[in-house]
Amino acid sequence: MSMRKTLISAFIMASVTGSALMLTGCSGGPSDSEVSEAFKAGFEREMKPLAALSKMTGVAPPELVDVNNLGCAERKPSGYVCDVEIEMKSRGTVQKSVHKLDFVKGSDGWVIQG
Repeated sequence: MSMRKTLISAFIMASVTGSALMLTGCSGGPSDSEVSEAFKAGFEREMKPLAALSKMTGVAPPELVDVNNLGCAERKPSGYVCDVEIEMKSRGTVQKSVHKLDFVKGSDGWVIQG
């Protein structure tokens, strides 16, 4: 699933809270802060095009409240898959959803792949 589809899915599925599989911790995978930073960077990148639409419609874009890494497992041949809880605020309502995201380590740190 592409990063854009994952973020859009997070917005659409914000009203649905799934139960996450608690995966075993991983020594070489992304830390909680690295998962949060990678998601926030992708979120900001994806939200930029929506800023103009928000101004035209008068509807505030979704706001990222919090990102929590629930656990990661190594993915072969490289990278990690992590269960990530995303808390969003949209139209005055704060909701949480859980997504499986693929992370790979790039030259600038961990990034979401897809």
